[in-house]
Amino acid sequence: MGIFQPKVDGYVQDIGHQFLAKQLREAEKYLGEGQAFKASLADPEEVRKYAQRQREYFLGAIGGLPGDRCDLNPQITDTIAGSGYKVEKIIFESLPGLYVTANLYLPDTIKGKTPAVLVACGHAREAKAYPSYHSYAAMLAKNGLIAFAVDPVGQGERLQMIDRATGAQIVNWGTREHSYIGLACTLLGQNITRYFIWDLMRAIDYLQTRREVDSTKIGCSGSSGGGTQTSQLILLDDRIAAAAPSCYITERLCYMKSFDAHDAEQNYFGHISARFNYDDFLIAFAPKPLLLLGVSYDFFPVEGLRQAYEETRRIYSLFDAEDNCRLCVDEANHALTPASQRTGVKFFSEVLAGKKLKAVAEPEKDEIITPEELQCTQTGQVLMDYPKVPSLMERIVAEIPSKKTDADQIIKRVKSLVWDGVEKRQKSDLQPKIISSEVDVRDFRIEKLFFNSEPDITLAGVYIKPAQCTGKIPVTVVVAPDATASLTDSFTMTRLKKLWVGGKGILFLDLRASGAIAPEGSPDEINAIYGPVFTLAYNAWMFGDNLVCQRAFDVLRGVEYLRSRHDVDPKQISVCGEADMAAPALLAAVADDKIKNTEFTGLAESYREELQKIFYDRKILNEWTAIHGMLTEFDIPDLLAILEDRGQLI
Repeated sequence: MGIFQPKVDGYVQDIGHQFLAKQLREAEKYLGEGQAFKASLADPEEVRKYAQRQREYFLGAIGGLPGDRCDLNPQITDTIAGSGYKVEKIIFESLPGLYVTANLYLPDTIKGKTPAVLVACGHAREAKAYPSYHSYAAMLAKNGLIAFAVDPVGQGERLQMIDRATGAQIVNWGTREHSYIGLACTLLGQNITRYFIWDLMRAIDYLQTRREVDSTKIGCSGSSGGGTQTSQLILLDDRIAAAAPSCYITERLCYMKSFDAHDAEQNYFGHISARFNYDDFLIAFAPKPLLLLGVSYDFFPVEGLRQAYEETRRIYSLFDAEDNCRLCVDEANHALTPASQRTGVKFFSEVLAGKKLKAVAEPEKDEIITPEELQCTQTGQVLMDYPKVPSLMERIVAEIPSKKTDADQIIKRVKSLVWDGVEKRQKSDLQPKIISSEVDVRDFRIEKLFFNSEPDITLAGVYIKPAQCTGKIPVTVVVAPDATASLTDSFTMTRLKKLWVGGKGILFLDLRASGAIAPEGSPDEINAIYGPVFTLAYNAWMFGDNLVCQRAFDVLRGVEYLRSRHDVDPKQISVCGEADMAAPALLAAVADDKIKNTEFTGLAESYREELQKIFYDRKILNEWTAIHGMLTEFDIPDLLAILEDRGQLI
């Protein structure tokens, strides 16, 4: 139990959601401007120019595509027979040594060039062998279309964070692995989605080498994470002739209000400040045939899907192609439902093959092929079949530059990150309020207080000073994951004794979304992957900002508050950062050379060296301690060296 009661002793209502509420207001402003601009588009040429602008933004936001086209070196490792189709098990290289596993479904009725549909797999452990994805591909094939189902990284036979000797998962498959690798991408100013997109682009390259495929009639479809990949691909690759994303498209503000986190490959730096919304993926595809598949009870809000559909259909009307934009919503929870599969098959048969199906031929239950039968590799994992090739994480780590940046440039950059963010931060009046002041048995005066950092962002603190304090005293700002609760922890107070005995003061300060001003939940829940702080950190990146820099700004506002007090020596203010709050404390000290001394506990020695461990420690390197693109400019040792040169480092 901390020293504060809920809602900062009842003084600030809904304090735990103040940061999200601020993000929502800012998102409403940016996205509203974006929607207004799209509503003003009046002809196809304006749409094309707008789509190109958003395409360029998106490509830059993900760090560009990851390489040049290498030889695919395709292998057909086996062929198995289905009912009315056969499946070729294929392995190809999207980058040298980056192996992609896929299943090619070929109808028995093939005659000449045949349309093909790329099936992008969502977040399922089995990926291409997951029942609904396999049945969708089989259904396409049974109805005369070629289907190509591809494993994304971190799923199926492409787990990247495993023990190569045993295949044991060191980091859980799928979204956990994506976030783990995704953070390494973020530190390089990239996004892991560049690899998802590239693999699918190379899959199209492979399809175009097949004599059976009509390369002018290639479609793409997928659900959930596969819907994400489909949407991204149609933005960036003009070779897709028709698309049917499922269970992904919605409206960004609508999704944010649920306070759910997205996955690493679904969050893009500067996304909101660029006024980029889900419908921007679709607008760039106009006027090609597009089917939006959804379900009524999805965590991707269906009302957002309908909004995106209406806006996209209006854009299609400018091309006199409204009928090319369609919507189908099934009464179900998040899934690629049988009804959605049938609708998708009918759609692709019509728009790619020119056939309107009255009924869809579906696989019988006893036809379903098992995941083991669909396996392309000998061991079940490419990293085990090819033990000497680098994993995706190892490839990304190898890209970290080793060049040194000039210290003055680093200081300038850090000041910009901390003080400005996406736009110049608004310094509101502090308006400090001391809500409790008492003397405890040790003859120290304890003040509970709160003040403003930015408009609508309140920070809480506990200030301790000698009860008989006269004159101005040295004070240390202590920031920690639950700083204001430190006063109730005798172990912590004993450990910090040197900071508050001998006529000195200490300010325990809770930074935004922490301690007494954190969202509801236990500390472990709040700071978990996909927890509230994770979500807030990704939201910050979508504004082109960084949560760690926003928290560093909070530290400096705490320092500013102390400098405004009559009982504090403004030249004797120090900063102590612990655990997750060591990083913002470090940034604050670099940005303010008037801070007297600094001390950090639980700070990574080097983010670069931490990533080089591959299986890095997320307790000291995570989404809320990382800066987008940081390792292209500086690392922790560079910042510490600046403090040491100034004499600020204890």
